This record gives sequence, C-alpha cells and structure tokens, in this order.
Amino acid sequence: MLGTNKAADVEPNALERSLRLAYEEVYFCKTQLYLNIRTWESQNQPFKVLRNDT
Repeated sequence: MLGTNKAADVEPNALERSLRLAYEEVYFCKTQLYLNIRTWESQNQPFKVLRNDT
C-alpha cells in the first residue's frame, strides 16, 4: 500500500511539488520509485501521477 489517503484526498499538485522538491528530475527518473509509479500508471489507466515528459 502506498498510503492511507483516499485518491480524492490527494491533490495532484501537492504530490508533484513534493516529488520535485525531493529529487532533481534527471536523478528521479533513475529511481525505483519512478519505475514503480510508471508501472502503477500503466496498470491503472487512465490515472496519471507523472507528466509524460518526465
């Protein structure tokens, strides 16, 4: 489980801002977290967590 918040309670902008503050994009794209998010997105379409150009 990734968290205890309901999907409707998670603000996309807040999540995106937190990830930007935690990692530079070039390093973030090399992390297991990045790969896990992309995998989750592909298995839970049409939901998106990250922009396509990340």
